[in-house]
Amino acid sequence: MGNQYCKGKARALISSIIDVFNHFFLDLQINFIKTSESEIAKLNIKSAKGIIEDIPAIIVFDRGYPSIEFVDFLEKNNIKYLFRLSSNNYKQERENMSKMDGPVKIIHVNFILVKIKKSVQKL
Repeated sequence: MGNQYCKGKARALISSIIDVFNHFFLDLQINFIKTSESEIAKLNIKSAKGIIEDIPAIIVFDRGYPSIEFVDFLEKNNIKYLFRLSSNNYKQERENMSKMDGPVKIIHVNFILVKIKKSVQKL
């Protein structure tokens, strides 16, 4: 990366899957800073798929990852997952929960789907 004087710091996007019990990287990807986090996460998952299929595993993602398209990818690949969400996400659904730890049904209505479609078309 640089500015108009060709000066700047090198930047990259790094994503990994770590076995937290054994303190071992299952996969590590380094890519351009503007690469989609979820696309790199897909590469992580595909690289580590043979390992995570053989052991009980839950992949934990930060706030930048949740999307319908990415959840669809995880579901189709039978991956167990957990997303950290911003406090602004799914407020109504969280208020309707009967307990703090349980399943939540999220219905994506038309205006949300249109918004997602527009953001995907920009990519």
